[in-house]
Amino acid sequence: MVPIFTSAADLFEATRDAVRERDRSLRMLRSLEQRDLGAHGGSIAGGGVSGGARDVRALTDARLDHESRLHRSISECDELVDYACAVLYGADQTGESGGLYVLIDHAAADVLCLHYCQDMTWDATAMALGLNRRDCFRARLRALEYIDSHGVAAVIAGDGGAAA
Repeated sequence: MVPIFTSAADLFEATRDAVRERDRSLRMLRSLEQRDLGAHGGSIAGGGVSGGARDVRALTDARLDHESRLHRSISECDELVDYACAVLYGADQTGESGGLYVLIDHAAADVLCLHYCQDMTWDATAMALGLNRRDCFRARLRALEYIDSHGVAAVIAGDGGAAA
């Protein structure tokens, strides 16, 4: 469930944090998988003192719990990113039936998407869109003000005249 935000800026800042958290969690999962592959390829004879099967099970349970938390975190982050993308491009995220993309110029939605949903720097965002940083900042401000003045639900629906 996506939390309620007091402003569009809060929503998109939280989205950017979620993208970073998702990426961190994915890196951790990959690291655990690599460690597992290494552990299965090595010898289990010799080298160290073991407390027995109970210790192995406890370690396995702890690893599985950690992996489960990482998967849950990734899922929650993806849910927030999907919500932010719905605000930008409509519920179907195509930019054809709703979202900021159909309500004001496309660049405003794309600026928010690249910077917040894809965690690009302002310089990279500007370069990708063929804009300068100042134009990106203006588009960001215009987009956030529009969302705040019309309401998230109305923007997702593509209803530019209604306030939520």
